[in-house]
Amino acid sequence: MPYVNSFDNTKIYYEITGDGFPLVLIIGLGGNSKAWAFQVPDFSKKYKIITIDNRGAGLSDKPDEYYSMKIFAKDIKAVLDNENIKNSYFLGLSMGGLILQEFYHSYPEYVKAMILGCTGPGDPGLIKQNPKVKEVLFSIEEKNYDNLIKERIKLFYHPSYLEKNSGIIEKIVELSKLQPIYAYKRQLEACILKEDELNAPRLKNIKVPVLVIHGDEDMVWDIENAYYLHKNIPNSKIEIIKNSGHMFFIEKYEEFNKKVLSFLDFIDNLNL
Repeated sequence: MPYVNSFDNTKIYYEITGDGFPLVLIIGLGGNSKAWAFQVPDFSKKYKIITIDNRGAGLSDKPDEYYSMKIFAKDIKAVLDNENIKNSYFLGLSMGGLILQEFYHSYPEYVKAMILGCTGPGDPGLIKQNPKVKEVLFSIEEKNYDNLIKERIKLFYHPSYLEKNSGIIEKIVELSKLQPIYAYKRQLEACILKEDELNAPRLKNIKVPVLVIHGDEDMVWDIENAYYLHKNIPNSKIEIIKNSGHMFFIEKYEEFNKKVLSFLDFIDNLNL
């Protein structure tokens, strides 16, 4: 189980599966390496997969202090430098998409191509979402935490998926509670981008191929976010997964995996 000490000696946990050109997977708020259970077996057939537990989640350290996208990006760089990886494909979901955008602008030489899933630029005023989302995400009451997690789940997952998977809500509640409440709050606060982290003005500067992929009924990041990214990133394409919510990489994982691999195959064949 590899760890690396980041720039501030925070221990960051990561896993490596498979061989080949590296593909780094960056998960979102509260998630950890286990969230990629439906992706790693497929992706690792061709690529060296690096899954990372962001600080504040999983097996990484969870300091109760200031987090930011720049700090998360430094953690990613620490992992890559520890493995002597100087160039890679990257896939970031939700908050992981914000981390990935910051990573690209901080360390563009490390990035060969990007996949931005269920995310957006994240700039204040540009975050399009169901009005209830902010209320639920920022409701952090320890005495009522189970019910708050259940409310989040109903926003994150498509209703049809929850109907077909009875009992999954209770399982997700228990998994979510593995992250300390303070650490969830620290990660969430980092999603409120600082002045020097705003993405909208920098999208035009992205020079690598980008796939934007989104669920058509995502309530956490409205689909307008995907169209905004696609419109403003010069060399991008967009894929929409029908009848899916924010967690389309679980709900429709076969379709999602196929779209990601097809995009990467295309980049491979360009010999960039």
